[in-house]
Amino acid sequence: MRRLRDLLRSDILHGVYLDAKMPGESELMAGYAVPRAVVREALDLLRTEGLVDRLRGYGTIAVANPQRNSLVDGHGIDHVPRHGFWSLVTDITVLAQERVRTPDAVRRQMPEATEEVLQLDYLMRSDGDVVAIATNYFKFPEAGTLENLEFRHDFYEFLGRGGLTIGATEFALGASTVDPVLAETIRAKINTPLITLEQTIFDMTGSAFDVAYIWMRADRVMLSSFAAHPDFRPLS
Repeated sequence: MRRLRDLLRSDILHGVYLDAKMPGESELMAGYAVPRAVVREALDLLRTEGLVDRLRGYGTIAVANPQRNSLVDGHGIDHVPRHGFWSLVTDITVLAQERVRTPDAVRRQMPEATEEVLQLDYLMRSDGDVVAIATNYFKFPEAGTLENLEFRHDFYEFLGRGGLTIGATEFALGASTVDPVLAETIRAKINTPLITLEQTIFDMTGSAFDVAYIWMRADRVMLSSFAAHPDFRPLS
């Protein structure tokens, strides 16, 4: 069942069923050589994730259409404004942009932080739906240029307008699901799958100046990464 769920989930996330209903139970049974009970259990799990829905008299349809985004572009190095993930974002809602006492967890990742940091907490929307929520903690003095700066649509454009240059970034990726508290904030169903990211941004000297905690809806955003051998030469 797990393997069938993974295969169907992959097709859904790659948009295979975007404009058509999914194969029926009998077709899935024959195509994957599994009993009906396994097919139904796999579809039930996908329904719990919010990836499919069943329409009476029609069949099962995919309801997720995540946009594929390069994780490399997400680092923000040589970023082109409104490109990659930020081309998906149509609206930003800033929940907080204020000085707060530096949390211990932030100080451990950003040792040069002083007693206060600038907290930037915001929602990212795409055509009205929240696709991600993030909380950034910027150390001073770098945060001084951002404290009263309007955050529009693109995080890296925001940093650029503040005169900050990214030397390097680091991501730690994880996974979670929407809990009751987050469900109210981002208007998503409980147990909706999430991609979690912790990001640390460094200046050109290697000093960390921003630590961020990011939650992305896995049914709206898909991260991709590609690496190649130096001698890799595709034939087409």
